[in-house]
Amino acid sequence: MSLSRLGDMLVREIKELRQRYSNLSPLEELERRLLTHQKIKFISPNTVECNFTTDSANLEWLHCRNCGKIINVNNVIRATNKINIKDKKINCACGKEVEQAYVYIIDPQEPIRVPINAEIISPLKDSTKSYCRILNDYKLVIRTDKLRPLASLRYFCPDRKRGHEKRCGHLRENGMCDDGNVSKLPKKGGLGYTLTMLNEDLTKPLSISVYTYAPDGNNLKNLEFSRILLPGVDELIFVKRIIVLQVTLCILAGHPHTPRNRRVCLIYRDRDDVILLPYRILTTSGLLIRINKDVLEKFSEQKCFELLHTLSHTFLSVIPIISGLEAREFGEAINSRDGEVIIYDNAEGSVGGIEGLVSAQENFDRMIIYARESVRCPLECPHACRGCLYSDACYMLNWRLNRKLLTEELEWEA
Repeated sequence: MSLSRLGDMLVREIKELRQRYSNLSPLEELERRLLTHQKIKFISPNTVECNFTTDSANLEWLHCRNCGKIINVNNVIRATNKINIKDKKINCACGKEVEQAYVYIIDPQEPIRVPINAEIISPLKDSTKSYCRILNDYKLVIRTDKLRPLASLRYFCPDRKRGHEKRCGHLRENGMCDDGNVSKLPKKGGLGYTLTMLNEDLTKPLSISVYTYAPDGNNLKNLEFSRILLPGVDELIFVKRIIVLQVTLCILAGHPHTPRNRRVCLIYRDRDDVILLPYRILTTSGLLIRINKDVLEKFSEQKCFELLHTLSHTFLSVIPIISGLEAREFGEAINSRDGEVIIYDNAEGSVGGIEGLVSAQENFDRMIIYARESVRCPLECPHACRGCLYSDACYMLNWRLNRKLLTEELEWEA
């Protein structure tokens, strides 16, 4: 089976993503390079290298929560009289272990394009007020209220005795420095910056899956189900052999609480400006869900994708519960042009999760009922949330989910 169809579907999906989300405009260059086969490389990494400085973060600065000292990791070797490395731990002069310093990250108030090489996450020391010009040293950063770990951060004098000797006008009796506020950050290039701690939610990989399968009778098995339970669904088909291409297009970086559509899109590049696309191809099995074509004609292209993605999650969110497997053992792929969705086993050769659900009548019936009931949110959210349709298996970061499209347009009872 030729993989050229997968390539065509990949380009089409990237184009549709750009049209749906304005912050993904950098993907236009990716789409162009895929079409021209220029300076683009598919990679299947088996080793991940972590550096202190990348295009999206500068991690050179450490912080002692005990005394508030800010330390540059590059000075660790040079300042062995102050910092000791023991058992791969870095200790401050006060004897306590240091940790990654707080960072500034951008939180754009509206979709905005940022240059690909923009350093969008800045370390704490980048504040114009963090350096003491009188003592020629970085100020201490101390949390004054444990219940407010970010809002209560304040600058303190790095050497109170010397500060008094220099008669610093910003030094207060408790050692606090009133020259600047840690959480009051300047704007850069029209973007607002917010102080936060490092965590995995600062960056989110955006991936898509495309698929192809042989449409012959030996590969497809039609499944009988009650269309009263799933209005609008035309067919449920078990596909024995599917070829799935999973590609990570970029990372979306921003404040942990920033919506996905307001994050900055950063494409993976090497030093020669070649775009790198981490990918994976697997042959597996899955459940094909086709929606009624009369239903599709009622929706715009964008609403059609939203409907299909929501329909996909009615199954994707409940299949792990019934099968007993983790959510990451399954994946989803959406073909809005043909009005179909595939939920597949996320492993080469399949782990038998989907086949086990469709071959046992009791499990299959439970899956249909659970899928129907998944639109009932116990939190009564407006569109979708972790209480109903969100899934950790979603490569598209749970974008564009709206359970009301099923309850109101397809008349699924909530």
